[in-house]
Order: sequence, then structure tokens, then C-alpha cells
Amino acid sequence: MFSKRAKNKILQYSNKRFITFYISLFSVTESIFNPFPVELLLVPITIKYPRRFIKFTLIATLSSTIGAIIAYFIGFYFGESIGKIIIDTYNLNEEFITFKNNYSTYSILFVLIGAVTPFPFKIVTIASGIMSINIYGFIIACFFGRLLRYFTVTCIVRYTSAPIIRYIRNKRIYYSDKRDIIMIFLTIALASFICLWILT
Repeated sequence: MFSKRAKNKILQYSNKRFITFYISLFSVTESIFNPFPVELLLVPITIKYPRRFIKFTLIATLSSTIGAIIAYFIGFYFGESIGKIIIDTYNLNEEFITFKNNYSTYSILFVLIGAVTPFPFKIVTIASGIMSINIYGFIIACFFGRLLRYFTVTCIVRYTSAPIIRYIRNKRIYYSDKRDIIMIFLTIALASFICLWILT
């Protein structure tokens, strides 16, 4: 019979293991068809495990890049069938045209921009395959673009959420601590900006 401590260790390990799985799955699918940004998962996980934010950021980045490669080949080999279905399903034809027009001007730089900004990443990945963009430049742009985006978000959350967590846990805050007050307002402002940025 397991002791209570052993059970807690197993549950703790299972939770962390599945968190990694969920981040990976969410990140891969977001690059192909999932309409929800990975930050919806990364932000609460970073708040819960602040010391592991770099690990989770790298997992999300690598997984998103793998998903981008899959989407690239979907566009390359099945652009007129599967690729078109995904684009039509989310009514992203206008964004697809925008990507095609801008790629002719900015080349791989626009892939990098698409990986960082709220521009639908699945359009960037699928359209890159349809247009037969250089696969090596595509992978590099996707990796560093996603890394910049995810690291910026998780780093902000990691270093600004502590006062909020203290307030939630203690149900009070020392108003004489000006640093805590400033950090709370900064966290709220940054959270609002991130939500508007990644969901628009």
C-alpha cells in the first residue's frame, strides 16, 4: 500500500508529465489548424510553475516548429485539398492573399513576422508550403519567431505575477509596499495588452 507521500509524488509527476504533453499537442496543432493561441495554456502554467518557464517556453517553441513543418508539407503536397479546407474553414482567404502579396516583397522576413505577431500562423505555415518557400529558411524563421513571442510572454508573466499570487493566497496586500502596488498595476496592464494582442 502506497504511503500518502508516495501518492502525492506520483500525482505530482503525472501532472507535470501531462502538462508537457498538453503544451506539445497544443503547440503542434496551433501551427496547423487549432484556432487558439498557445499563450492561453502557457500563461497559467507559467504562473503555477514560474521556475520552469524557460523549459515550457522551449517545449512550446520546438513543438510549434514541428507543427509548422507538418503544415508546410500539407501546403506543399496537399495545398489544393487539405490546405484549402483549413483556410476556408477559418475564413482566412483574405489573410492568405495578404501573405502571398507580402512574401513577394519581404521574403523569409514575413515568415518571421508571422511567427511573432497575431497574424494567423497556420496561414504562414500552409501558404509557405503552397508557395514552395525555402524550407531551411522557413524552419529557422519559425523557430526564432515563435521563441521570441513565447519567451516574451512567459518572461513577463514570470517576473510580474508574484504580487498577484501573493494577494490571491493571502487575501491582503501591504499598501505600504509600493513595489507590490506598482507590479500589480503593471501586471494588469501587461495582461490586458497580451490578451488584446494575441486574440485580435
